Amino acid sequence: MGDVDAAKILDIIGNMALYQGVRFVKRLISEEAQNENCSVELWVDNLDNSIQQSLARFIQLDKVGVKIKKSGGFSPSRSVLGLLKWTAIGD
Repeated sequence: MGDVDAAKILDIIGNMALYQGVRFVKRLISEEAQNENCSVELWVDNLDNSIQQSLARFIQLDKVGVKIKKSGGFSPSRSVLGLLKWTAIGD
């Protein structure tokens, strides 16, 4: 196996790990919402760069080593920032 093949495999594994991590966090948040008699919907992760920048400052992403590039995207590249709607369920 050459370096190019190894790099492709590592890229695929990294993308799969990111996807599974996002699914795990969504599930945890959804379970917590249910415990609070709420629902979670409308997961949005394709946010405009200016919204990403505002959110990054608000939640202080720099404290965990995540930066948003001016051209869009994140550093490290396998990072995700999303919004969700947390709604109380009527009685």
